[in-house]
Amino acid sequence: MVGQTGAVVIVSTDTSHAPELKVQIEAFEKQLKRLGAITVTEKVVLDPGDDPKYRPGSGLSAKRFLKIVRKHHRATAIVSFVGAPHLSDTELGQLKSVPKFIAETHSPEKLVSLFEKKILLAARRAPVTNSPRRDLVNRELRASGSIITSRL
Repeated sequence: MVGQTGAVVIVSTDTSHAPELKVQIEAFEKQLKRLGAITVTEKVVLDPGDDPKYRPGSGLSAKRFLKIVRKHHRATAIVSFVGAPHLSDTELGQLKSVPKFIAETHSPEKLVSLFEKKILLAARRAPVTNSPRRDLVNRELRASGSIITSRL
């Protein structure tokens, strides 16, 4: 998706509140190193405070996304471990160009407009972390192939 070289910006929440996220990000960075000269140029860490909306696969607001895109417009890709924003038509109009955007999300059905507008390159369904049926649900997701949602 990014090729053999590039600059990636990672967007996440504080991993002390989500230890599973730390493991995911470390594995992601390790895989990037194997692929070639792809570097993580910055990690944008959102401070969740007491707001439960910030968790793996959820919490990235439109305002924050636009700010990140403006600041990192030269990045090859932005990879969000805290979901994808819901962007209004007005907000979509503010985007002149967007680095390749990849997101982990809890609600892939909400991403249709981002795929249609070619803002979002790919989305990964976030693993379930706070359910008593977590292991069963995650096994079912992997078995059904719905872990990765992509429209290229």
